[in-house]
Amino acid sequence: MNKKIVVLIVLAECILAILLVSFFGKVIEETRRDVACQDIYFIDENGLKIEDGVPIIVDIDSDALKPIRYKLKWKIITSKTTEKTVVIETSDKSVSYDYGRGELVISPYCKTSVVITVRTTDGSEKYDTITLIPNVDTKSDVEI
Repeated sequence: MNKKIVVLIVLAECILAILLVSFFGKVIEETRRDVACQDIYFIDENGLKIEDGVPIIVDIDSDALKPIRYKLKWKIITSKTTEKTVVIETSDKSVSYDYGRGELVISPYCKTSVVITVRTTDGSEKYDTITLIPNVDTKSDVEI
């Protein structure tokens, strides 16, 4: 009789385990769904959206030898987005992005406007672009 009780207890545990896994498995599956980004856009230092077509103007000293650093910020819309990493692309090699510091690195030799794109990596294909315009300060003692 002792063996029959043990077998019944083991059988009841197996059935209970199957029921628990089937119930909690669905709950876990529902919570793990990826949430895609709805929108992404650049923001200024106050956290306000930079409207499309409004460029970033960066002063560049023509005599400077070091690159200029500019803090670039953006906002991903949907707080529940599971993948918040982005890729920064530039149209000119004289401007790059330092992912560690979150800054654009602008060469002192940058003379033309550069298009900067921030693109999500979550598969939503969302991106925003902004134009960086270098304002080159050409100091000269020559008067014409």
